[in-house]
Amino acid sequence: MKNTKAPLLLFGFLGILVCCIVISIVIALKNPAIDDDSYFSSKKQVDYEINAILKEQRWFLKNCQIYLDFENEKNARLELLPPYFQTKTRDAVKIEKAKEYNLRLITQGQLPDQFQAHLYLERINYQQPRIDLGDFSQSDSKKLMIEHKGRYKTLLVVTYERNKEMKKIFFEGEIFAL
Repeated sequence: MKNTKAPLLLFGFLGILVCCIVISIVIALKNPAIDDDSYFSSKKQVDYEINAILKEQRWFLKNCQIYLDFENEKNARLELLPPYFQTKTRDAVKIEKAKEYNLRLITQGQLPDQFQAHLYLERINYQQPRIDLGDFSQSDSKKLMIEHKGRYKTLLVVTYERNKEMKKIFFEGEIFAL
């Protein structure tokens, strides 16, 4: 009878496989996926109300468009769209880091009654807290300075009255700080 090393090699292979699985689990636990909460709500709640959200967003986009204008940057106007209406080919605004910009909210079309907008800035795929830039109106101009290179997302929360009911919808746009 010949002594074979096949069982030893099989157990060695399975041991290496188990080690790789344990290492991948440890890496995943130390670097969790960061949830995108563009709607400031849980994914379960958004999924439950998605038809009403999309209907309201379509109505708003039919009547009005919203832009974020970087006043002291040539050709830097960011069209803000709801998260479900974003496209892959959509251009992001490219700005320089550590340079101060004046932001203005520009709307085109018929604004609904009691229109209010609140702007946030968030660095994509980072655990940093969201930056609150405050309330915006068409006459306001806010100062913005991004200190680090990277990919950022603007979140605009719009509240308004329609059919004697207060509505809230969300818009976002992408900024690259170079």
